[in-house]
Amino acid sequence: MDIEKQPLKIFIREAILRTPQGWVVLVSFIVNWALVLLALTTKLSFILPQSGPTLIYLVILPWPFIVLLIFVSLSSPHYRASISATFFTAGAAATPYWWLYA
Repeated sequence: MDIEKQPLKIFIREAILRTPQGWVVLVSFIVNWALVLLALTTKLSFILPQSGPTLIYLVILPWPFIVLLIFVSLSSPHYRASISATFFTAGAAATPYWWLYA
């Protein structure tokens, strides 16, 4: 079955929720957006230390979509569980925070 030509619901169920690298993408979305919401609503400087609206809007906010593109490029067309793809996807998900906190 070609998952990429199926509806979004099937892609999420088959590719995202059944592979470890898909779970990394899902957790990346949740953590990124939660930190962005916290940074924009609370003014706590330890959440995003160099936070300014430009950094948040240009780097942090769209980053989960970049991780999703990396996931699709690494895992397509079969979307099977892979340790190397999982580590690479996790590294891609952590990249903006390495830039911020290193």
